[in-house]
Amino acid sequence: MRLSSFEIRNTGPLKLVSVTDLSNVVVFAGPNGVGKTNINNAVLTLARNPAPNPNIWIIVEATDDDERQRWGRSTLDTRQPSEANILRTQLQRNRI
Repeated sequence: MRLSSFEIRNTGPLKLVSVTDLSNVVVFAGPNGVGKTNINNAVLTLARNPAPNPNIWIIVEATDDDERQRWGRSTLDTRQPSEANILRTQLQRNRI
């Protein structure tokens, strides 16, 4: 799986960060204090425990047929409780 989109609202100094169509390599660059670490922490926190959250959401994309088959779809959106649960299950399975 790969992160394809995310949105963060009202987190630290960030009022709104909305990113779509991410590539396989993503670089956050900017001066100190603009929120790069807040972006990283918000995405990682949600990835550790996917759950619907009005201020932070992510969309992950399946990268192989096994994931698509297990998920029953090609993307998972944490704004949808059932899809957040599928992602949580997938991530817990990958920890073993």
